[in-house]
Amino acid sequence: MMKHTLLTLFMFLSLLCHGQSYKFFTTDRELSSSLINKIYQDRNGMIWIATEDGLNRYDGAKFVIYKHDPENEHSLCHNYVRALYEDSKGRLFVGTYNGIQLYDPATDSFSTQAQWEDGKTFDSNIMSILECRNGEIWVSGNNLCTITITQGKLTAHKLDYYPTQMTDYMIEDRQHNLWVTQGENGIYRLSADNKSKHFLKQEKGMTIVDLYEDNYGDIYLATIGKGLLKYNQPAEEFIPILYKGKQNLPIKSICQISQNELCLGTDGKGAKIFNIPKQLITDYPLIIITSLRYLQSTLRPERQCRKPMDSHLPERGYDDSRTAQQFQVHRLQINKQEYHRLQLYHLTLPRPRRHIMDRY
Repeated sequence: MMKHTLLTLFMFLSLLCHGQSYKFFTTDRELSSSLINKIYQDRNGMIWIATEDGLNRYDGAKFVIYKHDPENEHSLCHNYVRALYEDSKGRLFVGTYNGIQLYDPATDSFSTQAQWEDGKTFDSNIMSILECRNGEIWVSGNNLCTITITQGKLTAHKLDYYPTQMTDYMIEDRQHNLWVTQGENGIYRLSADNKSKHFLKQEKGMTIVDLYEDNYGDIYLATIGKGLLKYNQPAEEFIPILYKGKQNLPIKSICQISQNELCLGTDGKGAKIFNIPKQLITDYPLIIITSLRYLQSTLRPERQCRKPMDSHLPERGYDDSRTAQQFQVHRLQINKQEYHRLQLYHLTLPRPRRHIMDRY
């Protein structure tokens, strides 16, 4: 995938907000790398930027760059940072190419690298991090496992009852099922009683790159090769949603922008709108985007950044930063009318935490 010099998002949000000025950050002065995997804003308003060559923190005035130091066990364990996740207790997890750590704001450093229960280093390429509603922290990648924290030290626990270890991305639905993708090998559903079911394992020419649960509780998959798929609960199967009579739309990301609409980011085919009641995919006017991964909470007005309409999620423990799906902006054109439709935010500090951008 072509990788672009960012932070386009800062420029993009500012241009939409009543003529406010913007800043454009590059590797010449501020960023450690232009190859950005994820941008996240924590509950204190700090912007964290995970790149392929270090972790960057922006406080609204200056950048701080964190990198691996072989002489310091409290530095990043690897410069390739892929995942950032803040749990309900405000703890920031950092997932890298070979492990997971916690950021310690008191010392401005990181915990030692997570270990297995036997004391060996948990050396895993971290793909995603998820806090379940029961408080468990799950980590996917080379190893699917749970993480516990004792006195600031992270311990990884194997899941012997789970049928596979090599996994990609995860969500927990409102029925407490855990859905875990496995790229070209379909998706697993793990129920609360630890029973698993493997879907789409026989599908050829398809890679799952995103998954999403809408406000109605329906599960959707974004795929390369098979377009948009929806889970049919009575039949226990995924069914295709066609675009102009075909199933080959290369969808990379899914985001709910209204009660009855999903926004679909594609690979080179622009943005699309999926009308939920009509089960219809149409072109998205005014925006020209190639492979986008955008912030869901950015697409909602402020009054909706809490519990979605008709959501069955419990009030306690609900966190829109965990359920939000984002788009990555590669190229974008937009006018003022579209700003009013999307009700985008200008990024100012401090503000409540939320994911800003994520890239596969």
